[in-house]
Amino acid sequence: MKPQEPLVRDRAAFRAEMEKLSTPERIDRMQQLRKQAGERMDARMNAVKTFYAQLNPAQQKVFDLESHAWMAERGRHGRHGGGHGPHGGMGMGGMGMMH
Repeated sequence: MKPQEPLVRDRAAFRAEMEKLSTPERIDRMQQLRKQAGERMDARMNAVKTFYAQLNPAQQKVFDLESHAWMAERGRHGRHGGGHGPHGGMGMGGMGMMH
């Protein structure tokens, strides 16, 4: 699975776009972005399941331990913690540059 482009590439342009919209239009835009983010998350989860199914039991055990450690670390720092992804995670952030 190739790395995904953020849903919002340019924060300043996004803010400028949102400022021009009425409240109902902003809500519609945010709902659209949330839907896209959910679709991307579903695709990532399905890709992980497909990958996991190809691993042997020993590899699955290592994957389980590593992914649990990653999720625990991410939870400790929250969405805006330190790291390399759009929300401070390991590159698997949700809605791109949205804050």
